[in-house]
Amino acid sequence: MTIFERILTILMLGIFIIFATVYALNNPPFEGPDEVGHYAHAELLTRMTAPIPPDIQTPLVGQYHHPPLYYWLTSLIVRGYDNSQFEEMGSRYNPFYRGNYSDLIGAVGADNNNLFLHRQTELFPDISSPVAYALYTIRMVSVGMGLLTLIGCMLIFKVIFPNSGTLRLIALGSMTFWAQFNYIASVMNNDTLAIVCTTYAILMLMYILRDKPNWKNTTLLGIFAGMAILSKANTLLLAVPIGMTLLITRAHIKYWVAILVVTFIVGGWWYVNNLIQYGDPTALSAVPNIPGAQPINPDGSFSLEVALRNGVFIYETFWARFGGGIVAVGDELYLYFNLLTIISILGCGLWVIRARITKKHLFPTPLARNIAVVLGSFTACMVVAVFYLSGKYWGGNLGRYLIPLIACWGGIIAIGIGGWMPHRWRYRALLLLIVMFGVGASALFRYFVPAYQPTPLPEMIDRPVYFRFGNVAELIGMSPIYPRALPNETIQVTLYWRALAPADDNLRVALHSAQTNVVRRDSYPATGNLLASDWEIGQTWSETYWIHIPEDASVQISDILIVKLYDGDTLAELPIIGRDETPVDVANIGVIAINAPPTQTIIAYRLAEKIGLSQPTTTINPTDNTVEICFTWSALQFPEGNYNVFIHILNPNGGLFAQYDAAPMNNRYPTGGWREGEAINECVVISLEGVTTENFTIGIGMVDAITGARIAMTQTNGGRITNDILLIPMRRS
Repeated sequence: MTIFERILTILMLGIFIIFATVYALNNPPFEGPDEVGHYAHAELLTRMTAPIPPDIQTPLVGQYHHPPLYYWLTSLIVRGYDNSQFEEMGSRYNPFYRGNYSDLIGAVGADNNNLFLHRQTELFPDISSPVAYALYTIRMVSVGMGLLTLIGCMLIFKVIFPNSGTLRLIALGSMTFWAQFNYIASVMNNDTLAIVCTTYAILMLMYILRDKPNWKNTTLLGIFAGMAILSKANTLLLAVPIGMTLLITRAHIKYWVAILVVTFIVGGWWYVNNLIQYGDPTALSAVPNIPGAQPINPDGSFSLEVALRNGVFIYETFWARFGGGIVAVGDELYLYFNLLTIISILGCGLWVIRARITKKHLFPTPLARNIAVVLGSFTACMVVAVFYLSGKYWGGNLGRYLIPLIACWGGIIAIGIGGWMPHRWRYRALLLLIVMFGVGASALFRYFVPAYQPTPLPEMIDRPVYFRFGNVAELIGMSPIYPRALPNETIQVTLYWRALAPADDNLRVALHSAQTNVVRRDSYPATGNLLASDWEIGQTWSETYWIHIPEDASVQISDILIVKLYDGDTLAELPIIGRDETPVDVANIGVIAINAPPTQTIIAYRLAEKIGLSQPTTTINPTDNTVEICFTWSALQFPEGNYNVFIHILNPNGGLFAQYDAAPMNNRYPTGGWREGEAINECVVISLEGVTTENFTIGIGMVDAITGARIAMTQTNGGRITNDILLIPMRRS
């Protein structure tokens, strides 16, 4: 290892410690995957002896079916803190958790990502809760395990790539800046111990392949394999690469026995104990007792359809989806992950093609071939196992289950990238480390850290409003000025608040549509990130809600948006004071428009170059003495204001017989909510009772809803319409 490689390696490991620590300290208590269940297991071990029955019932659902090693270790930390608040903290579920709304899972932002409600005393850096202290301490131990994992990967890469420092650095860098690994290495989860033990078991396999079996490497292999299976049952798949390694090296039977004995003494006994006591060596029969982990089919059979459908979610949670898959990153990062995946896979294929073209051996040495066989078999088995679980259990579709293969993934990425370039250019590939660092930093600081924090106010509020709720809070604005959406579309609406005083911690916000059920979002303040009891006088924040429009929603209507603050226990609403200190019944903050999809229409006239108008058609109905005027409006662009339609019935001298003035669709669909390319078909019926002449004229146009000024009207060829009113001569008979 050169000095340059050594310095870069130390630098990357240091950055990992920073990244993982930031993840750990900015993640509220129990928001890591199954953290409350893992803490419950460790806490229970402080009060009873292990092993714990896998189906034991406790007030908080624990991860009791898992092997006990991780919980023995973490219970040593938990034991040193007062856990009397644990049950209350672990029961303080957020009823508006975004994971409960399938249409909103994976949306970017801070909208109710938190499974639990948190008080400021439980959050870094203002921690005073003993349970939170214990949890954050365990998380820092997880960071240490993550560091050990990367050191183990570094040693593995030295065996895999003995003559290429560039490939070693690419392999290590791709794993060091892997967002999902950084995240998992920052939470309380038995995955962290299983990953580090699996990594060192693989390291021992590499040493056995390189140096042949001996008492040292086989004993250490047994220890690490035993620790791995005593951490998590999925690591039982280590039996595949271990068996293949011993077969390839033609290991003496004594080494087989040594590995089996040591592995059993360290971890295998737990499975035998389960078999004897419960008839289930892995204790997986207790998994259906865990909420969200029930079998997909009632009979417990595998569902290929569900497994295939889960593929995308597994892929995204493999790369970067946090908090049980709720907190996503931006599309640009998934584009990077897609490119990295494709480049790696195709690059490995290029190695094969190049070997065939040059008629050289695919593997430079027998050791390289043996490593590929062993790690390839382990990777294949683990991928198949996760695919199987994803079609058997709800909750089995998480990509983090593939992280124990971290050394394999690093090797694949390095080989794949290296396959694209000649040997003399490979040092240039180190520039990819900068890209990898940027992606890891973006996932952390741009997407994860803000996901669990109140969002500050912007420099400018799109739509200022003012409503005071009781004497505790003011609603001072919203965004966008005019929300609009299509059916089955998801949009964002943001509210801006200022606190006047702390309030009851069960105070909730309601953002509803007044006339339909299109918008129904309720939440604790700051989209669940700031309980009212923690408000400080003058504190401000934004809360951005994702709103999914039902697929069957009526289109081309506008609905009023209203906001409430109410008590979550009694449902009593706080009184509202408007801008002029006048009490109001509801806080009307604006409207939301439900658009129709864009369509092609033929227009004959333009209004302010923003709205098109087809040639109107007219029909006189002698029976009820009315005239029906039908026309199609077309949004040439997003209109910036609201315009009203006017229709005048004029006598031959230009005098007014009758008139119609309203926003389009009889005030149901103002122009401010139209979508570019949308066509609005409208028919208006006007009585002719007051028309005293045989001949009359219909005049059609638009006026500004605020100023009353007519909107400029032109023909499509640019010719101006006189007085901005389209005149249509009519005759009764």
